[in-house]
Amino acid sequence: MNKPFLEDETSPLQVPLSPRTVLRLSGPDRFRFLSGQVTQDVSLATETEAAYTCILNARGQLDAVCHIRVHEGSYLIDAALELRGHLMERLDRYIIADDVELSDESDEWAV
Repeated sequence: MNKPFLEDETSPLQVPLSPRTVLRLSGPDRFRFLSGQVTQDVSLATETEAAYTCILNARGQLDAVCHIRVHEGSYLIDAALELRGHLMERLDRYIIADDVELSDESDEWAV
């Protein structure tokens, strides 16, 4: 069964028009790692507020537009479904010496 993206009636509502990609980034270095991957200030993402951000490639070209938010001590990255494989591969490529775990939870969430 899919978990709701926001758990209760008092949480802000997100209504996508299509299925979405949801990736979880966890581990002690998650903040530092994600800060180096996105254009937005990661500290703006909270349990109740998502931060709208972009992911750029090494040449500064747009790779993805997504939202990030905090959930249970991890970051959830919400992006278009067609970016699922690309984002997993792209983010995983840069996890070198960082103590972070990246997992695809797209099938577990109803965003």
